[in-house]
Amino acid sequence: MSRVGKRPIQIPAGVTVKLHDGQIELKSSHGSCVCHVPSELQLAYDDGVREIRVTCMDDQRQTKAKHG
Repeated sequence: MSRVGKRPIQIPAGVTVKLHDGQIELKSSHGSCVCHVPSELQLAYDDGVREIRVTCMDDQRQTKAKHG
């Protein structure tokens, strides 16, 4: 069983993170990226430790697959 989804995602210095309307936007001096986040997943960004945590909204099999 994979535990990749349970690990926080570390954000390097110089990268800005914005979470809005089911999307995550990352910007740095090298460019930017906007990604859609499935509605079954919840993202939480902690600016103090510079990490993103992903959590499941339910325990369905398809949701767990997206989380991993």
